Amino acid sequence: MKHNLRVWIATLLALCLCLSFAGCASAKIDGGTTQSGHTHTFAEEWSHDEEKHWHAATCGHISERSGEAAHIYQDGKCTECKYEHVAHVFGAYEKTESGHSQTCSVCGKVVTGQHTYENGKCNDCDYEHQNHAFGADNTCEVCGAEKKPYTMSGDGTKIYFGEYPQSEVTEDDLKAALNIEAGGVPTVENAGKWTDYDYYISGSVKSYMWYIDVELQGGRYRGIYFTSYRPWNTTEESLAEKSYQDENGYNTNTVYWFKYEPIEWRVLERSNGTALLLSNIILDSQQYCHPNKPTGDEGRVEPNNYMYSEIREWLNLTFYKTAFNGNEQSIIETATVDNSTSSTASDDNEYTCENTKDKVFLLSYKEAKSAYGFTEADDSAREMQSTDYAKSQGIYVSTDSGYVGNSMWWLRSPGTFSNETASYVSGDGYVMPGNHVSNTRGGIVPALWIKL
Repeated sequence: MKHNLRVWIATLLALCLCLSFAGCASAKIDGGTTQSGHTHTFAEEWSHDEEKHWHAATCGHISERSGEAAHIYQDGKCTECKYEHVAHVFGAYEKTESGHSQTCSVCGKVVTGQHTYENGKCNDCDYEHQNHAFGADNTCEVCGAEKKPYTMSGDGTKIYFGEYPQSEVTEDDLKAALNIEAGGVPTVENAGKWTDYDYYISGSVKSYMWYIDVELQGGRYRGIYFTSYRPWNTTEESLAEKSYQDENGYNTNTVYWFKYEPIEWRVLERSNGTALLLSNIILDSQQYCHPNKPTGDEGRVEPNNYMYSEIREWLNLTFYKTAFNGNEQSIIETATVDNSTSSTASDDNEYTCENTKDKVFLLSYKEAKSAYGFTEADDSAREMQSTDYAKSQGIYVSTDSGYVGNSMWWLRSPGTFSNETASYVSGDGYVMPGNHVSNTRGGIVPALWIKL
């Protein structure tokens, strides 16, 4: 009898427990209280997944949650539950000189880092270091970039590369100091430290005009001195009325000094990491060729044969070595120069030569007329003025209204009229098919390709 009573009591307790759970699982009235009167209890700490957070039930009802809501992020962490987002979706790098950063588009977390450079660029964000601190080995002590032997304008249309004597020195104290460094003026019998230009008078090379290069007070200067006027044609005699030197303000038996300055170049074209440059000013004044000078492999060739011309030799020897140091020369490309008839004023031009391979060259008739942005309709784009140094060499300077200060400049293409003419650009910017090759008043506007 007692045994049956215990069984009956146990069964009754089990039934009550089941009814209690059934009542708890029924619909809640409010505040976590069910219709049966059971109140859910929840953990104080937050539970979360990648999208939401909540307080989990501690009363055994795992489906119950309190305070469930989506994460609200600030710098990668939920402001409520402090969950840290890990599946970041980072956008593009934001770059400054001091470092780079990325922002997650989901949670706004910002990750910053310092640049790690390799030859001037950050390995992570490709930021290119700007404010270089170059050491004695010409590499930046910050980023390891090699010092480029040129500078480029902000808009990329101009490059400053190499140096050449350009502006006349006018300060009396500086001129006096330079004269002392030169050690006196040259003579035919004793040139001293000076170098003969080997310029022509009456068809022959004479000793009458010299130059000297001097470094002083951190600057580089070229002095010139001449005892006779350089004639405007290699075949002419030396007379003031047959020279433009005196008209340009330069007279015999006087030393003049000119400062070496960076050459400003127009960027005519870019291709595969290289750039075609054209001087933005007339740098010198030279003849295309003396009529009796050219000789080829088979004897004499025409005076307007560009391959054997004095002007080509001067560009690739005298000018090349004067204007560029070894580091600068290392980035000048050897260009294949088109000398075909199609590059001249006429497809019937009988004076053309083979293509040449040059470091420095002149533009062709066709290039100056209708390539690299030049057009027949815009002569002003071809108008050029001269440096003071070019004026001292005897270049012609226009006094015509509208073109005051302009000068002509040589092109490499042979003329079509005779074997003693070559193409040029006039002071008014017009492309002309022929000027006599012996004219010394023609300006030099060199062109070249460099590696960027």
